[in-house]
Amino acid sequence: MSRSLRASRSLIALSATALLVGTALTGASAAGAAPPREADSATDAQTSAQAPAAGAADLPDAQVRAMERDLGLAPEEIPDRLALDAESAIVEAHLTARLGDRYAGTWLPKGADAPRVAVTTAAAAKVAERAGADAVVVEHSLDALTMWKEALDEVGAPASVHSWYADPTTNEVVVEAADVGAAKAMIAEADLPAGVVRVEKSEVAPELRATSAAATSSAGRPATGSSRCARSASPCRAGS
Repeated sequence: MSRSLRASRSLIALSATALLVGTALTGASAAGAAPPREADSATDAQTSAQAPAAGAADLPDAQVRAMERDLGLAPEEIPDRLALDAESAIVEAHLTARLGDRYAGTWLPKGADAPRVAVTTAAAAKVAERAGADAVVVEHSLDALTMWKEALDEVGAPASVHSWYADPTTNEVVVEAADVGAAKAMIAEADLPAGVVRVEKSEVAPELRATSAAATSSAGRPATGSSRCARSASPCRAGS
């Protein structure tokens, strides 16, 4: 039995009570507007984990192709990956509620059998490890990354700036642009602190990519873009 599976089974039992504590669900605010009630988060995570894992035949062809291309999965590997995503979602729901502003994101590294969780203190890392995650201590919380990403949302972007998003895997905000100078000007206009933004040169706008469910508020590159993305950690697209 994998470490993540053992952790998820224990979290199914504790989530209904642990997520009812008075801690604010601040980490979840990166994925949308107002954070959901903690009891709802626990119920949703438990329901997802207990539901039968979908297989490749249950998914749209485009999603299967994206998972094969972007995650390097064979069709027969997809059910196990989806099950791991569901297990990781329980860990994420538990830790966003438990850690609050010490939480900095969750993702599934390639080939991993447990989620990786970024936190801002050594004490929070111990909490994450007890929940079955691999923990890494970083400088900035997910709330901070999302705040800086949202500052870019408010700045008008030229067409040469393709997207921008919070990337918990590097603890940075990433801006993808064909014109690096235009990206830097946009960052300056948003008045972001030095060292929190990485500019990546990209000749064309990035296509949508498949990532794990655990990555949607944290991990790696989010799977979908959105128009202007206010109140979201998802990538924003210029001109959308």
